[in-house]
Amino acid sequence: MRVVGLVVTGGCHTTAYSALLIWFGLSLRPGHEPIVTGFARRLRQTMPDTVVRYTRKVTIAWCVFFASQLMVSTTLLLFAPHAAWFSFVTLLNLPLIVMMALAEFACRRVLFRHEGYTGLIKTVLALRHGGLMPANRS
Repeated sequence: MRVVGLVVTGGCHTTAYSALLIWFGLSLRPGHEPIVTGFARRLRQTMPDTVVRYTRKVTIAWCVFFASQLMVSTTLLLFAPHAAWFSFVTLLNLPLIVMMALAEFACRRVLFRHEGYTGLIKTVLALRHGGLMPANRS
């Protein structure tokens, strides 16, 4: 693989996951609302303490996911054939994100099975109109 391809592909991957890690991570500071909590607040009428705790943990889980992506990518780039690294950052990227989102969805459906369900259309509309920017809780 040419050096330019490595730099461009690796740069995009690293920049995206680093930015997401920083964004989600900074939202976990005291006085700030975690990203996932803010998103859930835009979708729900009420936010019981159990949901607030859960969404904070989900924000942490996404931080772990982003950091893991960066660590695995770096490890593969340094120690594996470039084709393996390239496959990880391009071909496996979207499926891993989808798997993470589906795993969280499954957990939520089990843990909060007695609560109302927010459908896909309502979720997309909330993203479109309200965004994902957390409210500053200070």
